[in-house]
Amino acid sequence: MDGRSRWARRLRDLIELYSNDLGGDEGLSSMQRSIIRRAATLTVELERAEDGFATTGSADAAALHAYQTTANSLRRILETLGLQGKHLPKQAAEVQRSIEGWKSVRAVQASMTDSDRALAYGQDDYDRARRLLFAMNKHIEQDGALPPELAAIAVKLGLAEMVEDGE
Repeated sequence: MDGRSRWARRLRDLIELYSNDLGGDEGLSSMQRSIIRRAATLTVELERAEDGFATTGSADAAALHAYQTTANSLRRILETLGLQGKHLPKQAAEVQRSIEGWKSVRAVQASMTDSDRALAYGQDDYDRARRLLFAMNKHIEQDGALPPELAAIAVKLGLAEMVEDGE
C-alpha cells in the first residue's frame, strides 16, 4: 500500500489526532505509538462499518456484533491511553445528529418514485453525496426547509450552499 488510499489517509489523520490529544508525537513512548496505531485502525474500520450501515439502511446481527466488539475494544484501548470520556458528550451529540439526519433522508427516500431513485442512486462516494443532496432538496421541496439535523449535516459536508441553490 502506498499510503495514498482514503483508508491510509484517514489512518494517518487519526494517528495525528490521538497523538495530539496526548501532547504530541515527541513525548510518546514507542508503546503509546503502537497503541495509538491500533486505536486508529479500529476507528477507521468502525467508520467504514458505519458508512455501510448508513448506505444500506440496515445491518445484520453478525455485522452489529462485530461492530460492537470492535467499538468495545477501541474504548478499552483509548482508556489505556488515558483518553476516556474527554470528548464523549460532543461526539455523542454529533452521532445523534447524524442518526436523526439519516432517518430524515430515509423518510424522503421512501417517498421517492422510481425515476427519482434512478437519478439519485449510485455506488461511489460522489453518488452517495449526490443522493444525500437529492434527498435534502426533495425535503426542501416538500416541507420548505431542512430540519436542523439535516441542515447540520449539509453544513458539515459543505453541501449547504448547494442545497440553497437547488443544485
